[in-house]
Amino acid sequence: MNKLKNIKYIFLDSDQTLLDFSYAEKFAFKSTMQKFNLPFDEGFYNRFSQENIRLWKCLERGEIEKSRLMTLRFENLMKNLLIEAPPPEVINQTYLSFLSTCGKTLAGAEQLCSALAKKFKLYITTNGTAIAQSGRLKDSGLLPFIDDVFISDIIGYNKPKQEFFDYCFRKIGDYDKSRYIIFGDSLSADMEGGRNAGITTCLYDPEDKTKMPNEYCDYKVSFLAAFEKMMCNI
Repeated sequence: MNKLKNIKYIFLDSDQTLLDFSYAEKFAFKSTMQKFNLPFDEGFYNRFSQENIRLWKCLERGEIEKSRLMTLRFENLMKNLLIEAPPPEVINQTYLSFLSTCGKTLAGAEQLCSALAKKFKLYITTNGTAIAQSGRLKDSGLLPFIDDVFISDIIGYNKPKQEFFDYCFRKIGDYDKSRYIIFGDSLSADMEGGRNAGITTCLYDPEDKTKMPNEYCDYKVSFLAAFEKMMCNI
């Protein structure tokens, strides 16, 4: 059975699927450190990035609240610095402010959205913070192709929770799960979330790390252009 023949709606993850989060994160972190005259080097940034990833995975598993994540990532980073630093809340707000200005897209993202929008209704589904994601998406130039943006901060639930997707279905007004597919780079947020919601899933895996078949993935592609071809040639 071709799971794609009835698809009408596409849920698109934002970070590392359409938007270049790695670039934006480093830009925002470096800018924040410079603003407060705090140290910055590759090793220090890598420590922050790794801790940030760890805490977001905790969030997806329901082990931490997002508000706590926002400050804890800087608390953990700064605790070993033998210099005075602003409160983590202040550092985090500055970081988010810089992050919200950086909507750099991954290569091929605009072409993908432009092509898909001619045939499907497109929706951004993201666990990012409202202020950062709204600003980055506006700066990205992708919004003219997008029908709506669903941000976990506003919804009150994070991917992969089924409640996140239930909210999306209510807003769209179509409960036929066979008409939906989610496309994203995260097994734990996007693919598991799609499974929880009962919709078709396609993993974006540019490094080809995930072996197929996989319990969470109906499809997998390693290039954005491959997903465009898969959907537009149905």
